[in-house]
Amino acid sequence: MAATHLGVTGQTYYAKLVGSSVSPWSTGIVAFVESSQLGVFAAATDDTLSYVVYLQAGGSPASSDEIDALVPGASLPPSFYQAAPVVQRSTDDVDEIRFAWPVTGATITGQVSKGGAAFGAVAGAISFLRTEAGNHIYQIAYNAADRQEGSVRYLFTDGTYTRAVNLEVFGAVAGGGATAEEVADEIANRGITMIAVQSGVTNATTLELVQGDTYDGIGKPLLGFTVAVDYTSGWAATLTIRDKSDLVIVSYVGVVATATSITFNATAPTGLVMEGCPGSFVGKWDLQLSKAGSIATIARGVAYVYEDQTR
Repeated sequence: MAATHLGVTGQTYYAKLVGSSVSPWSTGIVAFVESSQLGVFAAATDDTLSYVVYLQAGGSPASSDEIDALVPGASLPPSFYQAAPVVQRSTDDVDEIRFAWPVTGATITGQVSKGGAAFGAVAGAISFLRTEAGNHIYQIAYNAADRQEGSVRYLFTDGTYTRAVNLEVFGAVAGGGATAEEVADEIANRGITMIAVQSGVTNATTLELVQGDTYDGIGKPLLGFTVAVDYTSGWAATLTIRDKSDLVIVSYVGVVATATSITFNATAPTGLVMEGCPGSFVGKWDLQLSKAGSIATIARGVAYVYEDQTR
């Protein structure tokens, strides 16, 4: 199988088996080669195995290289097709960080990289929280040693599965914390497109994506929603796109980033049947939150996935 990865032209990417920590780090890597189509990379991987894709920072692979994506094989569930989620916290926020895991009963260890520095062991305790809608939720407790203002990357593993979480830490407002408007402004400054959702109603709006584009806060802004209800108390967020026949096209697991925002790190689907010229796919979508049997669909509408021409 040739795994395909959408990256940045001219960069170096490689893959390692999920959970692999063999020394030296370069052992067992699978190199990606950029194709004639700029930004599209391919590697010879085994489709029965799952890989972590790294962006090589220096002249050779290193354990400090950043995770760029996951290539799931038969051993990895569909929820792991998502890129690393992004969590936002202010410097005075001591809330835990929660993340989904494919199994319960896992003994998870974590590493953290602050500001692009080398990874080191996390100080916060990692524990199982609960299972919600088939997602096994774990959490890492707040510890000041794990955070600093700016970009922080967590890497969690149980020896079989590996998952990354990106944390963006922004400065607290002097005099007692940020207002909802200030939090929204800070998130917007970090490259997140926010869509307002009213509380207590199902808000119909249009979702527009370009096939294959990465809404990851780097290539394009994260998909974001401003909400008037605080869902930070254990609610799980899912955004689903279906076609006209009700077939699920893609489902994204989101992050309840703050009391006023929900974000999704998403890659737009490809391979859809397009209509018209230029082509577009028309489907339907909704944003649903769930917690302990309670379900709230807070946004819905028409989904457009537009054809790209550079492919």
